Amino acid sequence: MPLFHPLLLMMTVTSSPSEPCAGPLTRAAVVDCAAASSPRLVAARASVDAARGLSDAARVILPSNPTVSVTVGQRWNTNDDRALNVAGTLSQRLEISGQRRQRKDAADALVAQREGGLEASTRDVIARALLAYYDVLAARAELVVISQGHATALQMQEVASARATAGLGMPLDTDLAAAEVAALQEQQALATGAVRAAEARLASALGLDPAGSLPDVIGDLTPVDVPEDLAVSTQSAAARPELAQQRAQTEQAQAELALLKRGRVPSPALSIFAQTDGFNERVIGGGLSMPIPLPFPLGRTNKGEIDGARARIDESSARLASTQRRVTLEATAAFHDYEAHKSAANAYRPDAESSARASLDTLASEIERGTLPVRDALLTQHALLRMLLRAVESKHGLCRAAVALALAAGHPLQEGAP
Repeated sequence: MPLFHPLLLMMTVTSSPSEPCAGPLTRAAVVDCAAASSPRLVAARASVDAARGLSDAARVILPSNPTVSVTVGQRWNTNDDRALNVAGTLSQRLEISGQRRQRKDAADALVAQREGGLEASTRDVIARALLAYYDVLAARAELVVISQGHATALQMQEVASARATAGLGMPLDTDLAAAEVAALQEQQALATGAVRAAEARLASALGLDPAGSLPDVIGDLTPVDVPEDLAVSTQSAAARPELAQQRAQTEQAQAELALLKRGRVPSPALSIFAQTDGFNERVIGGGLSMPIPLPFPLGRTNKGEIDGARARIDESSARLASTQRRVTLEATAAFHDYEAHKSAANAYRPDAESSARASLDTLASEIERGTLPVRDALLTQHALLRMLLRAVESKHGLCRAAVALALAAGHPLQEGAP
């Protein structure tokens, strides 16, 4: 029961793992790099390969290799007459109750289970990398806004100081401007540290050195494509790999139960033999051996193993129902969260942000012309900076909510990646 999904195509990487991370880190490059360099996915792929090896082993036709035995003996009597006896036997155990088919079904279910785990891990790794990517973009955008506010506050401080020296303003205005410069300088230092920390987290998510230099991160706070309808989100969530993984686990338990039941049927062993003795007698024959089943608890009947397999089926079925409930809840909650963030982000129009940035640049000149008092200019700067920072936070929240919705709804995370 193999699973095929576009994300698994990223598992076939012909280049070295470092190549996707060598150039500029666009959103698409982050997706490719995260999938290629994650040790977690290397382990998951090895787990799939191990399961496929077990699947190949389950397809062997004979339950065991044939057994050949050769015996040689010498006979003599009291008259010292000697004769050499030679005998050979070839035996083969057979399965007559269909155990091989059940072993194949159990092994195939294990492969499907591991493939589902690989796909789920791939999606989670990519989602974490995308969140780190958006964190870097948001931290840099906030630093740009704060740096612009700091530069404006320095200009206002210079203008206020010059006006106070010329007797056109009060020294209090200079002190207020200086306090604003100090506050924004503090925020700028903290924002710079936030950028470095975000870049380190992104580097770690991509398998790069967190203490080293990060390649150029290119992009903006544009969310990934997600379903815009709740019904579509919940329906697509039904195809999440976690559910396929849980179904495969249930199928594996059912196949193991059938194998244990069929294993109670005795497996006969056929044999042929040939022998010759010192009197030149030739004997050729065959035989059939059959284990004798004894009742529990005297003999082995797989009773305990069968009871355990039935319990594992019940457990797996209950876990599947629980996973279905959790998946539906996650998709529904993520959709509503995304809708809320989308409405919040729409409150900040691009033209309003551009106008606010332009207004920040003109505050110092307005003070110098005397058309705007320093205190009013500081209040205006507070409002404009708060609006610009809230706009960045809102876009950042929308991008994170979109990644969470894509992950919860089983939607491809790499679609629409520039």
